[in-house]
Amino acid sequence: MDATSDQTLEQWQKKLSFLPYNRELDLRFGELTERGCILRLPYRPELIGDPESGALHVGAIAALVDTTFGYAVHRRLSERRGFATLDLRIEHLQRSTAGQDILCVGDCHKLTANVAFVRGSVYHDDPGAAIATGVGIYMFTGGATPMAARETE
Repeated sequence: MDATSDQTLEQWQKKLSFLPYNRELDLRFGELTERGCILRLPYRPELIGDPESGALHVGAIAALVDTTFGYAVHRRLSERRGFATLDLRIEHLQRSTAGQDILCVGDCHKLTANVAFVRGSVYHDDPGAAIATGVGIYMFTGGATPMAARETE
């Protein structure tokens, strides 16, 4: 990765960290793709949903998916627009592995005037070994996002 890519990732990380919830989960940008991004959720004991196996809570995984998909939409937009999650479906295929970070890739594969369509998956190190898959529809609400207002300050 070159210096420009590092700087761009740093800028996107700053946008991601703007929201307290994202900071609390410690979500991190892993990569920018042509139509989206990859975010990482670091493994932490306080996010465990199954004490016996050490698997992460499905709510933490859902938050990772929704956030990744939202930033995939954000990445595709030529101008800042507000949007909201209209529909999010997640198929949990297997438990996460204790002690391992999870990644989510979001691919915003279609944009219309009113909605964006995103698909992706959650995995540890191998994108071919999905922990979960998901699809989401995001509705444009009009107006600027809170991040856009902050960027002009």
